[in-house]
Amino acid sequence: MSFNGLSIIIPTKDRGTVFYKTLDAAYRASLMISAEIIVINDSKSNLLVIDTKYEYRVKIIDNIKSGVASARNLGAKNAKYSHFLFLDDDILITSNNIADLIQDIGKYPNAAINFNWTYPLELTEQIKKTQF
Repeated sequence: MSFNGLSIIIPTKDRGTVFYKTLDAAYRASLMISAEIIVINDSKSNLLVIDTKYEYRVKIIDNIKSGVASARNLGAKNAKYSHFLFLDDDILITSNNIADLIQDIGKYPNAAINFNWTYPLELTEQIKKTQF
């Protein structure tokens, strides 16, 4: 199966600013390829509103179920491309990540691929203060 495009699927629930940074990073990272961004809003109380600059590339779907697994499945069900990139709503990607993914898809067409992601600085600082 050759690369024909990428469906970037981002489940989110009440994440505010960090989600919008994730969305913007995914948008900018995917501008040079055939791609769509599917945002699954898992919130039952907050409407998700995005900037109009994203409208041609981003689709928002409200999840009638609940949870990240059902959100990812809903995104995959509504994807137009056969290659998926699942992101959490606090992950920042770059065009280099996308290029690496496309290269790996060419080498390993039936593999599930995961990368080391970059988190927003304020989230990284918060994680450093949190004990696991």
